[in-house]
Amino acid sequence: MDDMPPDRRRAMEWDCERAVTRMYGGVDERRYDEVAAQYAPAGVWHRQGKALAGRDAILAALNARTSTQMTRHLLTNFTVNASGPGTARLSCYLNTYVHDSINTVWANLTNADAGVFQVPVFIAGPADALHVAETAPNLNKGHNNMFVPYVNVDWVNGDIEVISTTSYLNHRHLSWNDVTTGYLFPYLGAKVPRPGDKGYDELTDQSENYTQEIRVQSLDQDSPFHWVAGVFYSKDYQRSFEVEGDNFLQLAPCFFGVCAGDDPFPGTSAFLNNFGVPSLANGATYVSLSRANEAQLAGFAQVDYKIIPSVTLTVGGRLSQNMLSVFTTQDGPENNLNGPYGAACPLAGGCTPGQPPFDPQYATAQLKDNELVFTPKFGVSWQADDADLFYASVSRGFRPGGAQVRLPAACDAQLIAFGFKDANGNAVSPTSYHSDTVWSYELGSKNSFYDGALSLDSSAYLIHWNKIQTNIGLPDCGYNTVANEGSATSKGVDVAISARPAPGLSLSAAFGYNQVHFDVTTPAFVKGQTVPGAGSPYTAVFSGEYTIPVDAEWSPYVRGDFTWQSKPYFVGSYLRGSPSYDPLSVPPTSQGLLDARVGVRVDTWDVSLFANNLLNFNSPNSVDHVRHSSLFTEGFVRPRTIGITISDRF
Repeated sequence: MDDMPPDRRRAMEWDCERAVTRMYGGVDERRYDEVAAQYAPAGVWHRQGKALAGRDAILAALNARTSTQMTRHLLTNFTVNASGPGTARLSCYLNTYVHDSINTVWANLTNADAGVFQVPVFIAGPADALHVAETAPNLNKGHNNMFVPYVNVDWVNGDIEVISTTSYLNHRHLSWNDVTTGYLFPYLGAKVPRPGDKGYDELTDQSENYTQEIRVQSLDQDSPFHWVAGVFYSKDYQRSFEVEGDNFLQLAPCFFGVCAGDDPFPGTSAFLNNFGVPSLANGATYVSLSRANEAQLAGFAQVDYKIIPSVTLTVGGRLSQNMLSVFTTQDGPENNLNGPYGAACPLAGGCTPGQPPFDPQYATAQLKDNELVFTPKFGVSWQADDADLFYASVSRGFRPGGAQVRLPAACDAQLIAFGFKDANGNAVSPTSYHSDTVWSYELGSKNSFYDGALSLDSSAYLIHWNKIQTNIGLPDCGYNTVANEGSATSKGVDVAISARPAPGLSLSAAFGYNQVHFDVTTPAFVKGQTVPGAGSPYTAVFSGEYTIPVDAEWSPYVRGDFTWQSKPYFVGSYLRGSPSYDPLSVPPTSQGLLDARVGVRVDTWDVSLFANNLLNFNSPNSVDHVRHSSLFTEGFVRPRTIGITISDRF
């Protein structure tokens, strides 16, 4: 607001930045009750394509995260502007680091009605006619060590404020994961695991991230101009080392249609006749090492100008230089680019494993990329009166490209099916992908009626997405690859309504619609097909809370939240015509969940009894067929969860 004193504006900006950093800190440290408590009772968090209206909807979504998931959020480039009496709008850049393990349940081990959910554990057996000796943990395990110091410096000189933010991240990650079925089904073709079968994946990640931002902004409340400008620098280093192996492929009589008595080394093993070389220590068949250095230098600026007291024009932009250098190298039988896979020996005297013409060859690649990108932003807002705000915005977004390791030859057939092939029809595994960009257009309004007893927030958006970085799953070989897959258009609307029809009673509802379709046909997707990860087209959240003010300090309350989402768009194994389509998989359906809470607020304390998924909805979200096997997995929402929360706001 133009008439806001400088001290009050600085306090507002500090409070806004602190609120956001506290919220994401609570998410990272699993203090979900504190995160939900930071929102107003009818507050809405737009998260992962869903509008979470009310504290209980937010808490339910956070509690639905898997217990194995670990996140760290780094926030920079804060910009805070007052948008009305007692309100402000904050924008920032957010980097999220996520680690999680796969969490699925096996249908024949689970009885949802009885509340029994189990996962299989595969234990490596002793060396015998089917297995070689192998050492691997029975259960998935791992650890993450993070060190995240930061320094903020805030200096004010008259109508100018200078803010410096420095941060550093040091991350060390080690994990062991079970991949028994990933080798057993697509490679060996077995329908069910056998006693003693074991496949493992060992992943070691090391990363360092340094960021520095210096921002200068105006504080003169009497000026029609408000501006912010600054520079940003980041430098990232990551080293990843991965080893996969198993204890059964080496002794398998046949796989990939090649047997021990076949060419090019008859009388040896199917393993040598396919890969051409023996396994490494501890049954390792796949080894990959990658090192990446990434740096970004950017300058940014934004100007807000009130052409008249009620109309504000916004113009901004960010110019960034993005530099990427990646080195990758591979080893192990699966990565042998000269594996025979049953080819005939061309030598009269016979062929020897590991010798020409089948001497092993492994991929080593180095990528360097340098991009200069400008992302502008334009906006206009009209504060018609204290109760009505209308706005429109246009902005461009950018996501840098990257590199990836070459996939094993076992994925060649599916790579060809997805169109990754050269002029001769040979498989080409992408080792890099380019940046993708979006142009976003939004119209919206924020309106209140009856002295704030009823409020309505609504917006409509249109997004044009180009050179989409798409994660493509190759289920036949158990790997993924990232490629730039054409362009897409996303359009939708969001509407949120809140009301206070009676003292102590608050009601709210939020509705969302989203549609994301490819605009062109690509080797992997057809024009009109939904972009993977688009989720459900329709979502709705209904919330209600009734508070009984006993006195100035005691306030008992009861609250209910109902969250509904429609059947999601079909992609991948659920979509007919997709190279990964599996007719035995049952796609997800629509679902609705009811959460309830009863509690009391005493001064700054909140003590409550909650029941998430109150009606204990336990039908499978989906039933997925494990390809090349007779096994199925089912996905469920978390069963009814009852507990007590105690929180304090300070």
